[in-house]
Amino acid sequence: MSPAHPLRWLKLYGPETIHGTTTKELDPSERWCWIGFLCLASMSPVPGTICVAKSLPYTTKQLCQLLDVPPTLLKRAIVKMTAADKVSVSSEGVHITNWSHYQGDYVRKQNERARVSNVTAPDAVTDVTDRGRGRGRGRGRGDRSSSSTAPDARIAELVRVYEANIGAITPLVAQELGDIADDYAAEWFEAAVREALANNVRSLKYIKAILERWSRDGFKAPLRRKPASGAGVQPARGLPNAQELEKGWTPGAQEGDSP
Repeated sequence: MSPAHPLRWLKLYGPETIHGTTTKELDPSERWCWIGFLCLASMSPVPGTICVAKSLPYTTKQLCQLLDVPPTLLKRAIVKMTAADKVSVSSEGVHITNWSHYQGDYVRKQNERARVSNVTAPDAVTDVTDRGRGRGRGRGRGDRSSSSTAPDARIAELVRVYEANIGAITPLVAQELGDIADDYAAEWFEAAVREALANNVRSLKYIKAILERWSRDGFKAPLRRKPASGAGVQPARGLPNAQELEKGWTPGAQEGDSP
C-alpha cells in the first residue's frame, strides 16, 4: 500500500517562497502550515495528496498533531490556501494544486527507480502442515483471501487501533501500518497490540516482532523463553536418574511428564 521510496526531499524555490505571492496570501504562522503540507505531501503514499493511504485522508486532529498547530490556525490556513488555489480538499485528502508542476520531474525519477527496484520474483508457495499446536510451514497471517474488506478499510482499522492504544499517527507510522495491513489481518494486529500493552510496551517495532513470531509459530503462540545459563543442555534420554526412579519412571517419559 505504501510507496517503496517516499520522497526524502522536495523542491522549494527560494525567490518565489520569499518574494512570491505566498508571503502576501498567508501570515507567518499560516506559512508554516503550507511548508508542513508540502512536507507531508512528499511523504505521502499518494504523491501530492496528504493522506494516510489512498482514499484515507488524515483527520483535522491528526494534521494538527503532525504540524503541532491548533485547529483554529489549521482551518484558517486551509481556507486561505484553498482561496489562493494552493490546495484543494476532497474525500481523498488535501491535494497540493501545483505539485506536478513543481515536483513532477523528481517524482517521475523516483517512480522510475521504484519500479526497477520492485521487480522481484514472487514468493514461493509453501506447503502448510499441521504440527499439533496450530503451527505450520506456511505464513499463517490470518485469512484475508476470503475477506471482502477493502485494503484502505484495513489500514483505517489499524490506524484506529494504533491511535487508541499507542500514540499519534505520523507519515512513517502510516507507511508501516500500510505494510502490516498487506501481510496481516486486522484481528492479528489488534491482538498483538493487546499483548504489547500487557507487557507495558508501546512500540510498533515490538508489535511487528509479535506478529512475526505468530506468523512463524502460530497465532497467539506464547513466547519461547531462552533457558537460563547452563540450563539449555538436556541429558540424553535412556537410563533414568535417581529422581526419575522415585517418581515412577517409564521408558519414553519426558522430563515434567506425569508418571
